[in-house]
Amino acid sequence: MRSDDIAVVTKLVWADQYCLAKLQDVCVRTFKQPTDIKALKQTEEYKNLSDTTKAALLEKIFKLL
Repeated sequence: MRSDDIAVVTKLVWADQYCLAKLQDVCVRTFKQPTDIKALKQTEEYKNLSDTTKAALLEKIFKLL
């Protein structure tokens, strides 16, 4: 599941759209700082993510704190 040419946010959108749980997990694990996820929130792609994916990102923030 390595594809460094594709942005993590793009892979996260694909994982969300096509219900690819394993890809979603890989993408969420790439975030190492809460600021990384906060930066993601500023993107246009974030607005199109499902509530389930947003909840996974929130859970990741809690684990990082």
